[in-house]
Amino acid sequence: MAKETRDFGTRKIDELGRVVIPKEIKVSLGLIEGTSLKVTLQNEKIILEKADPPCEKCGR
Repeated sequence: MAKETRDFGTRKIDELGRVVIPKEIKVSLGLIEGTSLKVTLQNEKIILEKADPPCEKCGR
């Protein structure tokens, strides 16, 4: 299965280091306030992925 690549333009980092994720991406991935993201640096790319939900027993 081929992965689709879409360009959502350029975003600026604000004074606190934040970047806004476009609404279309948030909706399509089901990202809501409080969703955890895994952040990975791979060469010159920053990769954001939905983190696995925490364990219901231990919270990790």
